[in-house]
Amino acid sequence: MSSQLELALLWEPENLEKNMGYFSFLSIVTNGKVTTYRKGDIDRKNIKNLRAGFSSTYNDFLESIGKEVNQQKIGAAQFMLKKSGGDAGIRKLVAEQISKHTYEQVERFARMRHVMRHYQWVSDEKTKNKKLQACEITDHKLPLHFELASRGGRYYAVPFVEIEGQTRALQKEDRYAFMVPGIHKGVWHFLAYKDYKTLCWLEEMEQNPQNLLADKFSTLILPRLEQDYQIIKNGHFDIQEVRCAPACSIQLSELNDSFLVLMPKWSYDHLLVDGGFEAVREIRHKGALYRIYRDQQAEAQFIHYLEGLHTGFPAQAKRGFYYLSFAEARKRQWFLKAYRKLLDENVQITGLDQLRNFKYSPHPPTTTLRLINSTGASVALEVKVFFDKEQVPVLNIQKMLLAGQHNVLLKDDSIAVFPEDWQMEYGLFIKHAQIEKDKLLLPSWLFWEVQNKKEQTREIAGKILPDSWRSNWKKWQQSEEVLFEVPRAVQASLRPYQQKGYEWMVLLSEMQAGACLADDMGLGKTLQTICFLARQWEIAPDRKSIVICPASLLHNWEQEMSKYLPGKKSCVYRGQNRDFDEFLSGSADLLIVSYNTARQDIDRLGAYSWQVAIIDESHNIKNTAASITKSVGMIRAIQKVALSGTPVMNNTSDLYAQLNFVLPGLLGTKAFFNNEYVVPIDREADQQKMLALRNLTSPFILRRTKRQVAKDLPDRTESTLWCEMNEAQRFFYEEAKMSIRDSVFLDVKNEGLGKARFSIIQGLQRLRQICNAPVLLKDATELVPQESIKIDYLVEMLQGIREEGAKALVFSQFTGMLDLIAEAFNKNGIDFYHFDGSTPTEKRHEMVSSFQEESDGKTAFLISLKAGNAGLNLTAAQYVFLVDPWWNNAVEQQAIDRTHRIGQQNHVFAYRMICKDSIEEKILAIQQKKKMLSDELISAEEGFVKQITEEELMYLFS
Repeated sequence: MSSQLELALLWEPENLEKNMGYFSFLSIVTNGKVTTYRKGDIDRKNIKNLRAGFSSTYNDFLESIGKEVNQQKIGAAQFMLKKSGGDAGIRKLVAEQISKHTYEQVERFARMRHVMRHYQWVSDEKTKNKKLQACEITDHKLPLHFELASRGGRYYAVPFVEIEGQTRALQKEDRYAFMVPGIHKGVWHFLAYKDYKTLCWLEEMEQNPQNLLADKFSTLILPRLEQDYQIIKNGHFDIQEVRCAPACSIQLSELNDSFLVLMPKWSYDHLLVDGGFEAVREIRHKGALYRIYRDQQAEAQFIHYLEGLHTGFPAQAKRGFYYLSFAEARKRQWFLKAYRKLLDENVQITGLDQLRNFKYSPHPPTTTLRLINSTGASVALEVKVFFDKEQVPVLNIQKMLLAGQHNVLLKDDSIAVFPEDWQMEYGLFIKHAQIEKDKLLLPSWLFWEVQNKKEQTREIAGKILPDSWRSNWKKWQQSEEVLFEVPRAVQASLRPYQQKGYEWMVLLSEMQAGACLADDMGLGKTLQTICFLARQWEIAPDRKSIVICPASLLHNWEQEMSKYLPGKKSCVYRGQNRDFDEFLSGSADLLIVSYNTARQDIDRLGAYSWQVAIIDESHNIKNTAASITKSVGMIRAIQKVALSGTPVMNNTSDLYAQLNFVLPGLLGTKAFFNNEYVVPIDREADQQKMLALRNLTSPFILRRTKRQVAKDLPDRTESTLWCEMNEAQRFFYEEAKMSIRDSVFLDVKNEGLGKARFSIIQGLQRLRQICNAPVLLKDATELVPQESIKIDYLVEMLQGIREEGAKALVFSQFTGMLDLIAEAFNKNGIDFYHFDGSTPTEKRHEMVSSFQEESDGKTAFLISLKAGNAGLNLTAAQYVFLVDPWWNNAVEQQAIDRTHRIGQQNHVFAYRMICKDSIEEKILAIQQKKKMLSDELISAEEGFVKQITEEELMYLFS
């Protein structure tokens, strides 16, 4: 009897996450009733034996999923990891590359699945033995969404997929890595690669039970999922939840003109609750709904403490409030003693000013101030406050003021009132002070503005801030006289408003005060700060300074220093081989470091005493709980400067960390700032508090808009925005560059430089697309990094422009890049118009006309460079972004001229976005070297490549 042979592939999905073979050859031999199976590796030897039976395309495909390719990929990854010394970042990157490789292989198999049958091992339901079953791997990607659930006080984001017409919860055990078995036996479906990585991340987060509690879940997990997925909340997190320790308080009132009533209340994040205990109280305040999780133990302890104040109180417990006759309250000064005890326990007492039958003191407060010492940034004062002959402890007054009250109880049970003029004179000092008995320790900056103060306050302020300094400050405010010349080492002429900014920083530094320069983007904050650095180096030539900024600005700072202050050397501190000791012992004067690197190396950076510490884009530290903010706060320096075009992005609390960096103590503790300013301003819209905060901070924040300084501006400024690729984008770029370089130089070797021109152009084009966004590549799969530093940077810049109320043009020669930018703008709420070569002419004119309208609300106009480099009038825009550099500078100039033309009333700022250490930077270097930026020399890629030498080609791909 003849035997039959079937050749198939064996699918073993359980090996997907083990870096083991998940495809094998399977020989099925049937001889009568006997069937035997033989499993073999997919390797070159076995494939060679099959070449006659399959097409060369399919043989190539088999090699691409074979054993040698896998070993080569894993070996290369392990070599890279070994070379890095086991660096955690590289380890993660290597694991990601292997994961992508695995996904790509299975995805490739799915596309070729019909050529050869494939089987899988399954368990026989009756015998429990393994048996072979035919299977099919479809290339269908399962849609994914999440639903929220809670169990035992913990929250979970449960993944759901739509599979073969049904919606099912997807548990870890329901899938093999990114592959999900279908409802019908033998059918397999894909998860999109992004979805698979999201599930891996979620499982990692869920390993820490703390991440599943409401506060962590709502801040760490939920926001990330909401960016990309539909979330069915099932009633969770639709209400603002309040979970915090309560602040205890007593509200006083009178009953029947004969009884004093004490009502216990609790403040949860400034939301008051009272009455009997209930675990959760929902209240609506200012239109928002809050769910307050009450602290039973804390509330019970306060009730117990309160009932211990008088023997009659325990019997009144069921009423929810406590009361005494006026006579009983005054007996043996009970009320006075209880009042002081409550203050000592930090219990807020409200309602004193509402009492009508307790007598008021007829005496006004008498206050004396005495300067103990002044040490530049800090002042120590002795303060005594009397009502007649009775001295009131300053700490009691501080607690009274912080509770929003303006009266205290005296020993004779009378109520002493602090009038409004007294609060205006002394309230700010007492609220912001650290108090020990009669001694106040407070920032000297609180004595800045004393024009409306009494004589004794002005006399003390004169000792803290001398008259000579105040005279200069007045001149700076009221005249155009130059107070401080810019150091000769600076290679720049400042515009009048820039001169003012420089002088402002110098004036503050003379009083050891920090500064927050908050000019609009494009007004030269960096230049003004470099002038200030130059002056500091004149004072202390050998001292070193530091700039902390986003990674995307590292090279901008380096170039601006080289341009404006060439006599001083900068050091960009980054990479695995960074050496702080080498910087300290070397000749560099300025260390330029990213926020993330500063966080990683804060033990070293924080131990050094800097002359000047500058934080650029200082809103990066607005979150006081973030590790970056805490790290930056450890930087020690004689002078500190914060730079940001948008110091307040969301709410008042954004300001705290930035000003606390440059002026520690000015705003008090975070809790004090929150109580005194954030809640009244953001939640209650308290205009008086807003004015008080503005008066307190205005000397230290200098903000000028473009409209304010328009007369000082030239008609147009062109700059380069250096973009630093992150690890994933950089890794992909370098990998692609090596592959393209090998291919290009092979063509040059075989065909000569002239004939290899097309290959060179293609290679340059691919690398330029990767600089923009790797997903632009025509053969891009989900394995290609989704990151794009240029898009991230654009979103950040456009958010600032939107806040400013200005408009921008965004040009790219790649229509696919404009589509990606549009997607990012949509996600971040940036409204825009968008057209390219396929947009009908009538539609173009309609969009242009709307964009030009003053009432139009769109922030940006996305335009392909070829479609919009001529013939358009878009003078409503003040900003132009050239996302990718064009070969011909004249084309770029035409794009900028869309807004910089007759009819433009504002200064125009144009930015070229260039990826640092990339093909873009090298192309520019060659162009500058050859002076090839004119129409006559170059019109497109071909013109560039025609004039390139082999040496320059090697430089491009180096």
